[in-house]
Amino acid sequence: MDLSIIIPAYNSKDYIASCLRGVVTCPKDEIAMECIVVNDGSKDDTAAIVHRYQERDARIVLYNKEN
Repeated sequence: MDLSIIIPAYNSKDYIASCLRGVVTCPKDEIAMECIVVNDGSKDDTAAIVHRYQERDARIVLYNKEN
C-alpha cells in the first residue's frame, strides 16, 4: 500500500461527501491507496453517504463504532 488515508467522522454529513470526492479523484492505476472512514457513532446520514461512495470505489472502507 502506497498511501492510507484515515478520516475520522462524527455527524459529518455536511462535509464527508466533499472529502470523499477528493479521494476518488486519485488515479487508481498510479497509486495503491486505501481510505478508511471511522464513523464514531454518527446520528446523521454520514454512514449512508460513505456507503454510496463505497459502491463506486472499493478503496473506501467504513468502520462504524459506538461513540
